[in-house]
Amino acid sequence: MAGVRIPFGPQHPALDLESIHFTFEVDGEHVVSVAPRIGYMHRGIERLAQDRTYHQDLYLVERVCGLCSQAHTLCYAQAVEDLLGLEVPPRARYLRTILAELERIQNHFMWLGVTAHEMGFETLFMHTWRDREVALSIVEAITGKRVNYASNTIGGVRRDLTDHTVGLLQTGLDQLEARTKYYRGVCTRERTILKRTVDVGMLQTADAVALCAVLLESG
Repeated sequence: MAGVRIPFGPQHPALDLESIHFTFEVDGEHVVSVAPRIGYMHRGIERLAQDRTYHQDLYLVERVCGLCSQAHTLCYAQAVEDLLGLEVPPRARYLRTILAELERIQNHFMWLGVTAHEMGFETLFMHTWRDREVALSIVEAITGKRVNYASNTIGGVRRDLTDHTVGLLQTGLDQLEARTKYYRGVCTRERTILKRTVDVGMLQTADAVALCAVLLESG
């Protein structure tokens, strides 16, 4: 039957979309149209921040998302430091970058696993999440936490590296690099993935231009 409307999100049993909601119009297996609603959930974080100090807001913005709390506090701290004209010591900048990269790596492993799960490739899901633990364990060794690390502060960081955590970094990153190369091979050769990705959801040039999916440069 044509014109069936299916709401998707902001909370879905398969994947928490959180701040976005879709309304799909389908005709059997064919998606006729999709209407996104951005910013579906409002948690009042901006309003709450108005009544707090710069340091108190660090712990507030860190809770925008537990999976990328380092990114949120880093952006916030840098904005405040720019306003105050604070120069962050080089070592602190290095430490911030290390945590940000560890967070990025664990997020990539997490989303690869979630993608595999949505495809029905449960083995890949379990393997990637197992390897994700390597990055999370290093973060925990450095900051004492696996989520909401509370490492960044205005003007620098609250945690430093030790000989022990440096050793964990070297060993863990070597392991994760090897696993990443392995997963790259899996994702480009395994037929479970290829059947669900190759020649699926093709976006034609005319449609990309009409939908503003790309920016065309004049001349």
